[in-house]
Amino acid sequence: RVMSATNFPLILSQLVSQSPHEAFAVIEKLRKENLGMFLFEMANQMVAENIPSNQRQMAALVIKNSVVGPSPQATDELYKLWLSIPSQQRDLIKQLLIQGLSLSNFEARSSASQVVGQIGARELYHGQWTDLIGILVGNMATGSPVVKEGTLNALGVLCEEIPTGILEAKSNEILTAIISGTTSGLPIEVHRAAIKALLGALSFVGHHFEQQVHRDYIMNVIVSSAKSAD
Repeated sequence: RVMSATNFPLILSQLVSQSPHEAFAVIEKLRKENLGMFLFEMANQMVAENIPSNQRQMAALVIKNSVVGPSPQATDELYKLWLSIPSQQRDLIKQLLIQGLSLSNFEARSSASQVVGQIGARELYHGQWTDLIGILVGNMATGSPVVKEGTLNALGVLCEEIPTGILEAKSNEILTAIISGTTSGLPIEVHRAAIKALLGALSFVGHHFEQQVHRDYIMNVIVSSAKSAD
């Protein structure tokens, strides 16, 4: 009840101001009191179209920093706290994070992509969020150009962050989804996001480069997209 009465837009506006210290103290207090409710409220702020984009970016950063630490050891500790949140509540938070990939504001959408990629990598590594790849691949099949751009940015971060081998079984569908972002007729922003995601994915789709046909195809996609760029 205390959490629901908290003025989160005001706290976020203070966090992005030149004097964020008091707001940081409030954030830490709320995070320790009820992490699940705190992250749910932050995720709601991230997807709220009626607050400034820099506050929504800050909300995304707060979420990311609550699950992903500055070192592997810190991340392990934070991830244990994340797993202590009831699974139904975690699912609601993750639904909001996915919703963030479709935001109309570029900065807020980019921040959501970072959070989905970073948290998604930890979740998949630990055998959680098992439908994430299916959701992202589905976005590439049926989403609007805005959704595709947000999804590709998330895939790029995810592929960079996750240890090699974890997504090996899904490498074909991930690669296909990424390359679909280079289809002619899509906006140049989507093409750029696809090439960036492809570069991020090379570490675990590298075996495709061992086959001449696949290597030639992927290189042709990259060259064709580069030629079509503004």
